[in-house]
Amino acid sequence: MFPAELLPDFLFDQRELLLTYAYCLHFVGRNHTRVPFEGKIISLRPREVLIPISKWDLRLGIAPETFLHHLSELEQLDLVELTKEERYLLVQFTKINIPPVVDPRSRDVAEGAVQPITVNDFSDRYLEHVEKNLAKKSLENSQRVMKHFCLLYGRFMLGQLQALHLEQFKDARRQRVGATTVNMDIKTLKSCMEVAIAWGYLKVNPFRAVKHIRQDKEPPAFMTKEDCHEVLAATTDDRLRALFAFLLLTGFRRGEAVFLKWSDIDFERGIITVRSSEAYRVKHGKSRSVPISPEVRSLLQGLERFDPYVFADQDGEKFKEDHVTKSFKAAARAAGLSDALKLHSTRATFATLMGDAGVSMHVIQKLLGHAYMRTTETYTQLPAESLRKAVGSVTLLGPLLERPETKAVHLAFSAPEAST
Repeated sequence: MFPAELLPDFLFDQRELLLTYAYCLHFVGRNHTRVPFEGKIISLRPREVLIPISKWDLRLGIAPETFLHHLSELEQLDLVELTKEERYLLVQFTKINIPPVVDPRSRDVAEGAVQPITVNDFSDRYLEHVEKNLAKKSLENSQRVMKHFCLLYGRFMLGQLQALHLEQFKDARRQRVGATTVNMDIKTLKSCMEVAIAWGYLKVNPFRAVKHIRQDKEPPAFMTKEDCHEVLAATTDDRLRALFAFLLLTGFRRGEAVFLKWSDIDFERGIITVRSSEAYRVKHGKSRSVPISPEVRSLLQGLERFDPYVFADQDGEKFKEDHVTKSFKAAARAAGLSDALKLHSTRATFATLMGDAGVSMHVIQKLLGHAYMRTTETYTQLPAESLRKAVGSVTLLGPLLERPETKAVHLAFSAPEAST
């Protein structure tokens, strides 16, 4: 039986749709989990379910095609988000709030009780949890944050922490790092306190009311076509130059390009599929298909082929992500361009060039793989010349200003000549 609040009322009028929703809900995980599938381990996010495509549960009495159609209907109703992989579907519920479970190591603790634990000990358990359930980058970030926090408060009991402690930590970090890093630290510490609540170490989050440092958001730096040519010309490694050109022509994220495999490219259909793998998880977990442009096709077919990865060094090894980032920065500096440019600027450049060409924001959003339109809008910055042309395309006063009685008005809009 499911709690009533987990089943939307309007689904009770559509029996098969309700069965599909309830069937998937039955397998939903409360926290980040890992499940075995065909000899592999698949990482699942909270409220996410893995459904094999090859075999449905026949007890439902619903044909596979109908089951898949119902899942699409649920996605259109904004009840789930679907990610289709080669042999399975990932179904993530968007409208439910399942209470978290406590740490298995503390099942003997009465409900609502708070276990005493030091910040140091909790940090060890939390980092172990992150390592097992989250991406490598998340682990590296959490390790960095907990290291600095434990230097100040490691011997404190977790239950002693108050908002003041995070404020002091925030002030100390601001002496060493920028506001963006400090805000990331605050977000991480707030998040780990929520895990502490789920595990029975805290009743409330002591950091919930702590504010982030206010920042004036700068739009991502982008390049003109001429800048792109300069960067590519300043890149001495042919293989890296091909990778940078690919990023500029597709708007792919660094990881999406570095972990791209030849098996993800279908030259016959003219499609590149961006999908998660054991080594790399696509942002938001959503795979997408991107058409291959003539220039991208020519670029890819001209590459020396090493399996499995498309972009490899002279030894056939996949490029390391940090090396790609540093090499782009070095090329931009060698080209004499703005120091604000970084590898991620290739996405902003792609979006801007697409927008300048008149491509709709909705299409740009799909190509970039953004979950929200507002993110796409921050990436797309039309050059001043395009804005000038757009404003100049709206004319109303031409005939009016030709009339003798309005000549004075026309002159009033003209710039006065410099006095001699």
